[in-house]
Amino acid sequence: MYAALVGNLDGQNSGIAYYTGLSDYSHFKCLYFFLGPAADHLNYKNEYLIRNDELFFTLMKLRQNKSYIEIDITFTVHRTSVGKVFRTWMDNFMYYPFKEIDLFLGQ
Repeated sequence: MYAALVGNLDGQNSGIAYYTGLSDYSHFKCLYFFLGPAADHLNYKNEYLIRNDELFFTLMKLRQNKSYIEIDITFTVHRTSVGKVFRTWMDNFMYYPFKEIDLFLGQ
């Protein structure tokens, strides 16, 4: 069985910052809760990952442009599953909440 990765980084702010760009684990959890409870009710079946880790590797892909193969090796999940999870998080959970945010406040 798969062991959760992001939970292992709780208290290791440099690891969270390196992989996601967020300053610490509490900011990661805030982002997870901001994206809403719908993440816990996704329609695809994934027996190996918890939702926190799905968000974590989505952020890893965005920040570091990790390939599906790198994520596959790190999380021990097939790369087709990695692609499906990444697209689902981007299309369903990140695009809509963030499209309303003005990224150029004060300019």
